[in-house]
Amino acid sequence: MKWPRTTQSAYAAIVADETRTPEQNKLMWALLGEIAEHFDSRHAWKDFFLRRLGHAHSSTLTVEQFTMLIELIVSWGMRNGVQFRHLEAQDDQAQEDRGEDRR
Repeated sequence: MKWPRTTQSAYAAIVADETRTPEQNKLMWALLGEIAEHFDSRHAWKDFFLRRLGHAHSSTLTVEQFTMLIELIVSWGMRNGVQFRHLEAQDDQAQEDRGEDRR
């Protein structure tokens, strides 16, 4: 079969790193909520931290970039006296899962 000369096909492949995980997104909002209890709204803080990393939207971050965002949030919070109950609960659960006694 002959194809007409006017028919063209184009294919494109996009190779990109995987974007944030649902767990990362949930953790980010929990951490921002704890900061907001002390300082302001979660959305304002999200924008603040994203700008620090040179990004505008968290939904487009790769898993690695989102990890950097979470690390920045935790680092800033610890330097500014925020106690992250969410992280403490995760640590308690991890120790319990390993059979360790925290006392």
